Amino acid sequence: MNAGPSAGYEHAIMAFYIHNVVVALPLTILIVKLVVRFVTREAAKDIFRSVLTVPLDLIYVALGLLLTGMAGRIPGFASHYQNDKEADFAGIVLCVGLFVAACFVTWMDRGVRLLWQKFFAAWNLTKTLHSTEQQMPLPGTPAVKKVGVIYLWIFTYWSMMIPIVFLEAVVSIEALGGILKRLQ
Repeated sequence: MNAGPSAGYEHAIMAFYIHNVVVALPLTILIVKLVVRFVTREAAKDIFRSVLTVPLDLIYVALGLLLTGMAGRIPGFASHYQNDKEADFAGIVLCVGLFVAACFVTWMDRGVRLLWQKFFAAWNLTKTLHSTEQQMPLPGTPAVKKVGVIYLWIFTYWSMMIPIVFLEAVVSIEALGGILKRLQ
């Protein structure tokens, strides 16, 4: 196989990864996670739950890259500092910062999982109410009001969950981006 002067699709993909690693790495992790969960026939709620752990995975990737830079495998890390002692100290401070970021994202993720469980329970309750609509409602308990209240709670859970997930994503992308800037 001759590699001619024209770049193939693999070169374009690698160039995208090299120039946009902050975006490409999370997308790759997300796609691989979804494909693995789909191939192993996980339930839909479990697939969604695995997507919510991507921010924590990104912080772990950042920690791995930082440790690689501190070990001297990525020379760009040490070039940001005047000597090895300063680079090691900065690496330790960054490791502590990534540890704190991982703890923060884990705490937020705990809240998201709780909200997700409550949403899923409310969603299943709507399915139960819709299946019992064929039956005569009991006097004084109109099903319409119950469904309306359940949908209100579903909206509440999502409106609380989305900002937390967004904050998790911001923290993890900033952590990974900050480490990648120090490795260049």
